[in-house]
Amino acid sequence: GPVHAAAIARELDIPLLVVPRESAIFCAAGMLMCDFKHDYVQSGRWDLGEVNGATFTDIWRDMAARAEETLRGEGIPAERIEYVPSLDMRYRGQWFELNVPLTAESLRTFDRDGAAKGFHQVHDVQFGYHTTDMPIDVLNVRLAAIGKVEHARSDTSPTVHALDLADAAPTGERDIWSPSKRAMVPAKVYDGAGMTPGRQAAGPCVIELGTTSIVVLDDYDAIVDQNGSFVLYLRTRADEMRARLGL
Repeated sequence: GPVHAAAIARELDIPLLVVPRESAIFCAAGMLMCDFKHDYVQSGRWDLGEVNGATFTDIWRDMAARAEETLRGEGIPAERIEYVPSLDMRYRGQWFELNVPLTAESLRTFDRDGAAKGFHQVHDVQFGYHTTDMPIDVLNVRLAAIGKVEHARSDTSPTVHALDLADAAPTGERDIWSPSKRAMVPAKVYDGAGMTPGRQAAGPCVIELGTTSIVVLDDYDAIVDQNGSFVLYLRTRADEMRARLGL
């Protein structure tokens, strides 16, 4: 993305780009921070009005036991596991069933009336009507087991103090392609890890990071904002862009 962003932005007449310092690893970071989740399902066909509630609680408890064993193996303690039971239901004779989430208490005591009420409400939202006279069939018993992870949060609020502006020191030089000149042009190379807030560089240049490279084309300049992100802006609109950055 950061390699081609300026070239694409120039084609679309976009004057300002923001490249977060860790943009290249957002997917990996998100994967490490997201909760664990395992879904279980048992299919069948039950009449909600006649089925023994213990039938569902037994199924859910068996699923929960398997889920806890799996999540413990993944390093999630029992106190950080949440269970979300649900049923796929439809009015008898319908072709499509609707999923109705239930409370975790359903693993211990099944509330038949509460499940029916929940289905009527979901059906009313989905199709604009419901009927209490039609028998309800249950097609699938489901359980989602969620293992909560401890999230490390960082404060990304902008710093209030003004930036101390200074030119960054290049670490080298190499040729890069210039779309506007349709030729290779000399470009300074900068160590992005060493560019702190307020450091700036004029294009054409390349800012190298451990996870990506940021190509700053001929008519763009770059500056590191208060959050450590790299901001690229058109040189011809420098005053406007710097005003946006509070410089």
